[in-house]
Amino acid sequence: MTDSRDPTLPPAATDLPGKRTKRPPRVNGPFEARRLGALELPLRIHDMSIGGCLIESYHEATVGRRIEIEIDLPGEGWVKVQAETLYLRENFGFAVKFVDVDEQTRVKLARAVVQVLKERTRPR
Repeated sequence: MTDSRDPTLPPAATDLPGKRTKRPPRVNGPFEARRLGALELPLRIHDMSIGGCLIESYHEATVGRRIEIEIDLPGEGWVKVQAETLYLRENFGFAVKFVDVDEQTRVKLARAVVQVLKERTRPR
């Protein structure tokens, strides 16, 4: 039996109080990226899902601030996303959630995550 559910959609929320919903699948990386702006800064992406990622960076980041980043997605190429910083991880970087993601970019993110997950579960 196959799951006909669209893999690009986040898991359905549950109406049961106190029950945690499953978070979207994540892949460890690392993936190349860059922060866009007046000065482009190279970044390394870890723990990526269609909803956000952990960014390895030793440059300052402010929680709650929006930034624009480009990520080199496996099998998809470079995509540009708006992100909002969620929290800082001392001596590592910061976590972001992707915001205002258009449909085409969301599909590319999902396909890249699925591709990496399949590659990692493939027998060698």
